[in-house]
Amino acid sequence: NIINILNPQRVMLGGGVMENPRHFWNFMMERIKREAWPSALKKCKIMRSQLGGMVGDLGAFAVVLESYRKNISRSPHIKRGTITNLD
Repeated sequence: NIINILNPQRVMLGGGVMENPRHFWNFMMERIKREAWPSALKKCKIMRSQLGGMVGDLGAFAVVLESYRKNISRSPHIKRGTITNLD
């Protein structure tokens, strides 16, 4: 159980499945209450993301941007914020 292992303050749930959570929300919450340690659950809010179905797209975009940022900082053509001759 992620709540027991990581002891987070919040668990954010998103994606397309969260656009209509009424089919599983009550079952999920009952299961969490049964499996999570009371002290860990007391500190943890389980929330629905407001990004809806876009959360996966935005997460993928964030991974691409982070990869670009890391790769651009290693480029020999960039010195102190200036691009040098690429020829």
